[in-house]
Amino acid sequence: MNDYHAEYTLQTLLYASRLAAQDDYRSASALGLRPDQIRTIGSMSLQNLQDLALTVKTRFFRTSFSQADLDAALRILRHKSAERETILRMIEAGASFSMMNVLFGLSKTDHAGYRKLLGLSNQGRPSKPSEQESVTLWHHWICHDQLGIRERLLAVHNQTGVELSALWALIQSWETAVPGTGRQST
Repeated sequence: MNDYHAEYTLQTLLYASRLAAQDDYRSASALGLRPDQIRTIGSMSLQNLQDLALTVKTRFFRTSFSQADLDAALRILRHKSAERETILRMIEAGASFSMMNVLFGLSKTDHAGYRKLLGLSNQGRPSKPSEQESVTLWHHWICHDQLGIRERLLAVHNQTGVELSALWALIQSWETAVPGTGRQST
């Protein structure tokens, strides 16, 4: 038996011991342990657990991944990572708290934390685009109609350099004037 397997076995035995100490027999049973084994492991000293992990020549502990569940977890992780990246890009592009609250459900604390992470100072009110800038923004906005609102906002920002909070305010005014122009799908 190699040292890696013994270390992994020891860590799992320690975990099972903690579960037993917390009377969490259901989680310990999910490891494949019987109630009497859980009680025995729970009553063992750290030295005895270490000796058990190191002296047994057979591999009494095996683990495997559920491939379908792991694939699902990896998909969720990719989605969360992409969403976090979008959040960071949008805040860096000048997205206000109210905008991020609507689009992602961010709290003020979350928004402030992301701003701090990005090294951004407090943001003031965005300058209102001129009439000509508004027309230009409208044309860019229409060109990206096939995108979801988040990607659309970033695309217009990337093309125009207008801060997202100013663009958001303008879109809200368009939505008020002509319902349906802001397209709120994500």
